Amino acid sequence: MNLRSRFVRLAIILTVLPVLILTGIGGLSHALVKDQLSAEIQRRISDEIATFAETYAQDGLSGIEGLIASRNAMIPSQSDRLSYQVYDAETPREGSAPAEEAQFTAGGFKETGELIFRRTPLSPQVDLLVSSTTQSRDRSLKTIRNIFLLAIASCFLMSLIIGTLTSRGLSRRLASMSDTIDRVATGHVEARIAPDHAGDEITGLSTRINAMLDRVERLLGLRKQVADQVAHEVRTPLTRMETALADAAATARNPEAIETARAQIAASVAMLDGLLDISALEAQQGDKIGFSKFNLSDRVAVLCDFYQALAEEKDQILTLSLDKTAIIQGDEAQIDRLIGNLLSNAIKYTPHGGSIHVATEKDQGGTRLRIEDSGPGISAERRDDAFKPFFRLRTHPDQSGHGLGLALVKAIADRHNAHIAMGPSKFTTGMGIDITF
Repeated sequence: MNLRSRFVRLAIILTVLPVLILTGIGGLSHALVKDQLSAEIQRRISDEIATFAETYAQDGLSGIEGLIASRNAMIPSQSDRLSYQVYDAETPREGSAPAEEAQFTAGGFKETGELIFRRTPLSPQVDLLVSSTTQSRDRSLKTIRNIFLLAIASCFLMSLIIGTLTSRGLSRRLASMSDTIDRVATGHVEARIAPDHAGDEITGLSTRINAMLDRVERLLGLRKQVADQVAHEVRTPLTRMETALADAAATARNPEAIETARAQIAASVAMLDGLLDISALEAQQGDKIGFSKFNLSDRVAVLCDFYQALAEEKDQILTLSLDKTAIIQGDEAQIDRLIGNLLSNAIKYTPHGGSIHVATEKDQGGTRLRIEDSGPGISAERRDDAFKPFFRLRTHPDQSGHGLGLALVKAIADRHNAHIAMGPSKFTTGMGIDITF
């Protein structure tokens, strides 16, 4: 049972609250009935005392003794029977007195565990004590207690069952909604909340969420369709133009201008290819086709060996710190492309004679790839923008490229459910990029 769940807490409240209310009502009813039954016993005792006082006034002590004898001869039920004691000069003439630890109640009455009695002077020398058992009252109170205990137990059980079933039903429906939203967030935009026929507010909310997801899916599909169409439509004429320029370069009077135009066209084609790659990766979100287990450190070592020559051209120092147990599951070709883009970026933005460090490690948080450089770095407020398409570091003298490298890295990381973050480097300047699989 998850006590953090609002529905579980509501079920507990709905279970306990009726029980508390019924317990309070039962306690109040018990007290009221006890007072009424005790008052009835006291009234009987008072009536008897009045009768005995009148008899004593007319016939004296002998009349009292005769009246007691006649009362005892009637032999009423034991639970309703009254007992009498006459005290003449503090000496009981009939029966024995109740325990002295009896407590006073209203009207001069005293009560022990099972008796209610009252002692009244009939004359300066004679006292009369009349007592009654409380068995009948106590049986009635016990019956009331049992009835309320049964009612409380039944109420608790019914409230618990109803609250539990209601809580589980609501939690199950909300869990279904949450699972659907999580699937949509991981790229399954076709996921929908399963319909139900409860007809309540949650049903209405589910219907509206499904309608919203339908619209989001249509908009995403339309965006991808338009982006892909534009990229293909633009790429084709650019490719044809590049071919035509290549043919004309041999006979042209200004071949340098034609080569410049060709380079610009080639860069535009590369940009469109990058956009198509990012669009394809976004379409693969949540898709595990092509995934396999492999050693991340082995791939890093191979790619660093390839990029070592580029680093040496700028007199850069490329160092490695690899954990041979860094095993991940993913698309090996895409991970190679991710590592290659990060290395290419680090070499590009690190100045001559700078340093680049690549590390892999495995811990409780997962398998981590970290690439650090001693370049100019990126300000904290712009780090989130670095993973967006067409972001470029304008302060760097090399303005080539279209700012799609880190956007592609982000798309690959998202497909692998990896967390990517940018922060300061271990070097005096520069930045570090962490990707945790």
